[in-house]
Amino acid sequence: MSCGRSARSSKGELDPAGEQGTVMARMNPDVACVESESNAEKLMYLQLKRELPDEFIVYHSVAYWLSDGKAPRARKGEADFVILHRDLGLLVIEVKGGGISFDPQTDQWKSNGWPIKDPFDQARRCAEDLQQAIDRTGILKSVRRFRCAAAVAFPQCSVERTPLAAFREKSRIISADDAGRIHEKITDIMRAARPHADYRLTSKQVRRLCHEVLPRRFDLGLRLTGEINWEKQSLAMLAEDQSICLDFLELNPRCMVRGPAGTGKTVTAVEWARRRVQAGDRVLLVCFNLPLARDLRAAMQSSDQPEARWFAGAYHELCERWAERAGLAFDPPADEQEKSRFYDEATSELLLQAIERIADRFDALIVDEAQDMHPNWWPAMQCLLKDPEVARMAIFCDPYQNIYRRVEDYPVRSPVFPLRTNCRNTPPISEFFMELVGGEERYSLMSGGGTEPEIRRYASPDEQRRQIENDVTRLLKEGVDPAQIVILGTHRLENSSLAGVGELAGRRIATLATPHERAADVLEYSTLHRYKGLEQDIVLLCDIDGNPRSCTKRHVYVGASRAIHRLFLYVADGLRLPELPDQ
Repeated sequence: MSCGRSARSSKGELDPAGEQGTVMARMNPDVACVESESNAEKLMYLQLKRELPDEFIVYHSVAYWLSDGKAPRARKGEADFVILHRDLGLLVIEVKGGGISFDPQTDQWKSNGWPIKDPFDQARRCAEDLQQAIDRTGILKSVRRFRCAAAVAFPQCSVERTPLAAFREKSRIISADDAGRIHEKITDIMRAARPHADYRLTSKQVRRLCHEVLPRRFDLGLRLTGEINWEKQSLAMLAEDQSICLDFLELNPRCMVRGPAGTGKTVTAVEWARRRVQAGDRVLLVCFNLPLARDLRAAMQSSDQPEARWFAGAYHELCERWAERAGLAFDPPADEQEKSRFYDEATSELLLQAIERIADRFDALIVDEAQDMHPNWWPAMQCLLKDPEVARMAIFCDPYQNIYRRVEDYPVRSPVFPLRTNCRNTPPISEFFMELVGGEERYSLMSGGGTEPEIRRYASPDEQRRQIENDVTRLLKEGVDPAQIVILGTHRLENSSLAGVGELAGRRIATLATPHERAADVLEYSTLHRYKGLEQDIVLLCDIDGNPRSCTKRHVYVGASRAIHRLFLYVADGLRLPELPDQ
């Protein structure tokens, strides 16, 4: 095998037999992102790095030339990943992306309809080549029954409910079904490859394998352009932008974080709240939207921090809680106009009265979706701080989402950290809603692919209902779970095109509910206003009618940006989206 670049050494490179001081796998290259035309490889890299503990050493993109000294030409090969573990040995993983199919009659494998090589054969050949290279060195001559294992990864495909008669080696397939249990899956594959072996490689053997076999025989050059951010919302895994933002928040006690939809503002706000509680602060985490408030509360509860150290909720929940504690009546009037004035003005007056009676104060204020806050509410929130003039304050906002036309009069206006990288939506969806409001946004390399938003035109409410039902029926036939779908509207259900419709495609329609209340056979409907701050795999955005009060560019931006993977828009005939009112 020909000589490649060395593994990480004292000059910032990996010491394969070094101390185990990290949580995640030791990656080579250990970078924020991998350069590859394969989104599946990028996803696999992230999963291995995140889910394997540090006793695993992972090499990405291992290219080699192997010669037996007899053939006129050396044989070229490449392994997508090689994993080394002292107790489990070596594993070669061949990664294939897209939709995978196999025809046993023609013995043909395909990815998204295009012929590809047999991935099991590729993995086996690489494992045999690696075994041959190791045997030549004599590094493991004292180790009995050492054999390199081989596996295949389809990280974008689910195989649990797929007929696998043609897959004779299902146990060696790593699929999307294994997300969250990669450690267990890799361990099972490597153990199965050595049923009668009983060995533990020494530190010296591990070091020699990495320094004498892998780097000298394998091209480990960095193949990297761009950044890896996490794709689907996880409150535990932060994108690079968000990690830098947390450093910014630490250095700037009173500041703003501004970014478009999908850039991780809420994730960062929650993580910052957790860190402040861990540092000993008492934290007030506030938003406007009730469903988002439930998510914030659940995220804080999952951090196992004492609830006496934090409050997470909607502003009006805060007002009601403090009013009750102070013995003040919190009675919203029935009249709609009076109710609006009550929530805009009277609630803050009640909160200020309650603050005079209750000594509870907070060390830090964190406000998510700050563009939704009424200017009257800020003084009351500041009064809950132990020292309103110097207490920590972090304000997270997206001006494009200011659909309530609030005056953006924040108590802190600088410094500002700009979050720009979209780590929620696929690029086609992100590009759609950002272009609508005239914004520019970076999106995650990990998101990759995606489908263009589908626009349906309707001439009547009945036609729109039929279109929505047809799309829902098709999605369900394709195996989509109803829980992955939300129907968003510019109007309340009773005023929408679905008014009086009890079910679609045999599934009952219900308005937004808390997660534990939602039945498995229910299609959820919500106004886009109420769904602010939330997200869903598939969004059907209906009643795009150009109403200047409820269907501006910003309204469509809010609704469209809730979609992670698929977006359907139902637009009135003759209405051009670029001609919607600006605000």
